[in-house]
Amino acid sequence: MARGVGAPRRRCPAQLLRNGSKLAEAIDLSVRKWLRPIFRSALTSLAGLSPLVFFPGSGSELYRGVGSIVLGGLALSTVLTAFVVPALFSLLECRQRS
Repeated sequence: MARGVGAPRRRCPAQLLRNGSKLAEAIDLSVRKWLRPIFRSALTSLAGLSPLVFFPGSGSELYRGVGSIVLGGLALSTVLTAFVVPALFSLLECRQRS
């Protein structure tokens, strides 16, 4: 990945732990950094897909099934990314340290 001037630096919890941060602080900082872009992109996609699922129109019976699957998968993956992945990282890191 090329880095230009002003390119954002990635901060993952593992990097923060190597730099001396505590586990809860490292997870908190990385979740705060990445949560807004994740939610922003998911919400725009959900807003774009919602007319496909919720509003009837010509051809909607064909696209409603596909749209609902994509909409549900996107919502589920957003929830998993926001809550389950940090909890899983915390669990595995605590298990690895002990």
